[in-house]
Amino acid sequence: MNYYIDIIDTTDDTHVTALENASKNAIVLSHEGKDSKDDLAIVGSSLRFNMEVPMNANVDAAFIHLFTGDETKYKVEIRKEADDTLIWQGFLLPDSYSEPWKSGVIFPEFEAVDGLGRLKGKFLADTYYSDEHSVADLISQCLQLTGLQ
Repeated sequence: MNYYIDIIDTTDDTHVTALENASKNAIVLSHEGKDSKDDLAIVGSSLRFNMEVPMNANVDAAFIHLFTGDETKYKVEIRKEADDTLIWQGFLLPDSYSEPWKSGVIFPEFEAVDGLGRLKGKFLADTYYSDEHSVADLISQCLQLTGLQ
């Protein structure tokens, strides 16, 4: 089964990657353990991947345009190639671009997170604390606070 990763600039909804290649076994989706309260488990996740800079590119910092201080500027989606099914989505970690300093083909590393950590210290509208709402509505509102669907 083949997958592909889209990196989308959220300020104008444009794709910022062309056809890129990753090294073998370089795409890793990790679940970060869990935090539980009242027997409800919340499991955060992250996606680590790399992209090839060909030897003939002869350019330093090939993906420097992905270096940003904005934690929601670049949305990352991993999808099944066969039917375009969304598997996972998150945001590139800000200020984390790294590139090995060597000649030849290189593979700069990237990491994206699902945004659950950004919910800490955020609050929903007052009505969610005083009125009854469906679980689906509550989850939807929390996901909107992360910037994801």
